Amino acid sequence: MNAILFGTSSAIALAALASAAVDLTPAASAWVQRIGIGRFPDEAAWRDAAAERAMKWLLRTPTVRLTDQTRLLWLDMLRGEYRRAAIQHWQEAALVLGLTELAGFGTAASGVDVPAARFSSRMRAVLGRFLDRKFGEDGGWRMRPEQVDAAMLAWAAMASGLEPDRYRRAFEQTAELVLRHVGGDGLVQYRQGAVGGYRYVDTIGLVCPFLAAYGLTYGREDCVDLAVRQIDAYDRHGMHPDLHLPYHAYAAGDGRPLGLCGWGRGLAWYAIGLADVWRLLPASDRRKAELEARVARLAQAAARFQQPDGSWRWTVTRPETRADSSVTAALAWFLLRAAAASGAPGDARERARRALAYLRGVTRRSGAIDFAQGDTRDIGVYAQRFDVLPFAQGFALRAAAAAQEPEQGRRA
Repeated sequence: MNAILFGTSSAIALAALASAAVDLTPAASAWVQRIGIGRFPDEAAWRDAAAERAMKWLLRTPTVRLTDQTRLLWLDMLRGEYRRAAIQHWQEAALVLGLTELAGFGTAASGVDVPAARFSSRMRAVLGRFLDRKFGEDGGWRMRPEQVDAAMLAWAAMASGLEPDRYRRAFEQTAELVLRHVGGDGLVQYRQGAVGGYRYVDTIGLVCPFLAAYGLTYGREDCVDLAVRQIDAYDRHGMHPDLHLPYHAYAAGDGRPLGLCGWGRGLAWYAIGLADVWRLLPASDRRKAELEARVARLAQAAARFQQPDGSWRWTVTRPETRADSSVTAALAWFLLRAAAASGAPGDARERARRALAYLRGVTRRSGAIDFAQGDTRDIGVYAQRFDVLPFAQGFALRAAAAAQEPEQGRRA
């Protein structure tokens, strides 16, 4: 009997130790990697370290956790609540965009192709290996996505300039996926099912640039029109009329706003979609001027809530909340792009440089940018974990690339 009790007690103790090890490993790892954070001699050294980390992550993207839990993480893993594939798509997309623009290759950086000679051969090889993993010999997705998050990765592949027609089948599959998510109001649903009646701000950044790029490239005016209408509708129903900041979502049926007004990454999602669509539209397009006015207005709103240290908080309207690197990186890039818009803040580029200085100060020795908010679980349910996030890494590189462009001769 004593042997049985001893054996049972030992098994319980071992299980407890194993569970504790799973729980403590992420926290211990983060603590160790934060030693010496922000110690880069200059901007070039920081940029090189951040790019090096981005290349490594693109081939082995770290898991973005769904949960804020710090205990019994193995239960979340078993339930499938630890990670989700759709989250990875926009992490990977940001890395592709960041590396592409930093290397000066493709169509994302300036709106036109630039000489391939400027492209780092190593970055080109990494991007090529990554895209080959995502797309098959027939140019289609190796694993067809089910959520519209994949549209951002498809847009990044188009913007990379690496044999874009080779992946045309994947782009067509992505367009079909997005169009299947169009609801009764003629706009794209972020998710189908129970929340299909809500229009999320995330969709502006995830879907609209792809729709515009795909439509312009392959003569699908309906897709370009859908991208612009998605932004128009959000501007009417999902924006605070005085602050010009987006709510997390709005109800398609009656237009009532939902969730937090001033959620930082929600502002980032809207800024990303708005700026990329504006820049993609040709100068002759009648809709470009209205989008430019919105870019300038949003840039003014974003500038108002930038903190003295160059960051934006996860709730941008509350300076006492934690700074969020993902918001700061995305808005640094946005302000650099918005600087070309008539009516944008005159100090937009200087504000972006301050944001980049903040990001440099929260970058680990490994080149990983730290203190980005984790993934959001639902409307009004926001992560309180702040850690590395490939999305923040990618947009920091997009901002670093845009900051290197000469101020004169910029083009939208």
